Amino acid sequence: MAEQIAENGPAFLSDLAGRQNDLYVFHEGGDYSEGWTAVGVFVPDMDGCVVEWDAASQTFEGRVLKDHAGDEGDCAELSFDSEGTGLVHFRIWSDENRLKIDVNGGDIS
Repeated sequence: MAEQIAENGPAFLSDLAGRQNDLYVFHEGGDYSEGWTAVGVFVPDMDGCVVEWDAASQTFEGRVLKDHAGDEGDCAELSFDSEGTGLVHFRIWSDENRLKIDVNGGDIS
């Protein structure tokens, strides 16, 4: 996964349980046992506002969910740096060549 992220940018992982824990995972450095980051796509305190990775600008850009059309507010104007500063960060670690993400532990940023 680290090679794919290095080539294409953060990997999007959808929450299959439907609990709104969709996130992006990215990796920095050459050691695959560390350097992982998991960032939630939902913008804190902005219902219906999510971010998408913009490869051209290397930033996370705000976007309003379809079912919240008309509630845009400032969402579309939001931009977050490549580290997802201001977004929810989840604990992520490598354990025996598997990534584990604690989506229930709350924001660790």
